[in-house]
Order: sequence, then C-alpha cells, then structure tokens
Amino acid sequence: MTALDEAGNPEWGIEVRTARIGNQRLAYLINFRRNTIQVDLRWKPKNPRFADLDSEQAISSKLTLKSREIIIGSF
Repeated sequence: MTALDEAGNPEWGIEVRTARIGNQRLAYLINFRRNTIQVDLRWKPKNPRFADLDSEQAISSKLTLKSREIIIGSF
C-alpha cells in the first residue's frame, strides 16, 4: 500500500506499513505532519476492500488524515 499526493507521488510524512497474517493483510497509516492532509491509497492487488479493523467499515481509497491520526485496517 502506498499513500500518494494529488500529483501521484508518495506523500511526505505519511507512514504506511503492511503485514500478512495467513491470507489476510493488515495495514496502518500514520500522519506525522502537523497539518491535515488528503491522500490517495494505492495497493496491489488493485481495489481490495480496505476496512477499519475495529468497526469493519470500508475505508475509501481517498481519505483525509488529521495530524497524528492513525488508521489500522485489513484487506
């Protein structure tokens, strides 16, 4: 998974990590910037269902991250 800016380049200050557990992938995003930022998420395979780990609600590929916000999900 990659967090991209509006021009399609990796967004500075956004950390993205993934891990595989069995057939499932977990991912987290952290906004280390001091301001709110909008990112476009891209991953392989394309367009999986990315869902919040706690609520199981789908997370859009275009999302807004507040400063220091953490999102943990699975796909």
